[in-house]
Amino acid sequence: MHGFFWMEDAPSIDGLDTSNPISMQEFINFWDQHIFTWHPNKACAPAAIRPSAHLFNTLEDTKQKLAEILNCLQRHTNCAPGYCERKKKDTGETYCQFEFPKVCRDTSAFVKDTGRDFAELHTHCKDVILNSYNAPFILGWRANFDFRPVIN
Repeated sequence: MHGFFWMEDAPSIDGLDTSNPISMQEFINFWDQHIFTWHPNKACAPAAIRPSAHLFNTLEDTKQKLAEILNCLQRHTNCAPGYCERKKKDTGETYCQFEFPKVCRDTSAFVKDTGRDFAELHTHCKDVILNSYNAPFILGWRANFDFRPVIN
């Protein structure tokens, strides 16, 4: 799912002063409240029934249901040619175009990866194959949803 949503009170990227550490930290602090790349329970089984197939009156928004949905929809468990697996032309090395596995990190930070023209927000991460998410959006949408701020 690709889409753009406006969040009230979200800091504007236009107002972000990348030379000011306080401005950068305020931006990170806001998004750390809304973007997650940690898992409440990696060991639980994925949802037995496709999360979007449940009837409205049977929905439960619990930590257990969130874990089941994440295990069903938000974990990048394998790469495949023609889907996300690509080859570097110069070395022939294969890589995931979605940049999995992620790097575990204790804090969120702006990181400029090699070969990129801009820095990206890399969130606090404890699960290297988990797509970033927002719990209320995942529980409401019940489908794969990569959640992160537009920075460039």
